Amino acid sequence: MKNQYCIDTIGRQDFHLPDTLTWRQWFKAGVTMARREAEFALSTLKVWRNRMRQRRELSGLDNRALKDIGISRFDAALEAAKPFWKA
Repeated sequence: MKNQYCIDTIGRQDFHLPDTLTWRQWFKAGVTMARREAEFALSTLKVWRNRMRQRRELSGLDNRALKDIGISRFDAALEAAKPFWKA
């Protein structure tokens, strides 16, 4: 895997900057990139929180409910034991 540096991120196709920047342009670009990263982090945290909640609910289901959704008690326990960051 290739190492990425700041200049690699700035030079991405979806975020092109001119070769010469004023301080204001540089700052605005930095704020835009920081906002994108913050939005990505927030969406990741939402996914993790959702997984945690779903796995907790899955572990609390009775055998009849598990049979209704077609999952064995063993499979439910395996899924519930996964850490929140693993899909």
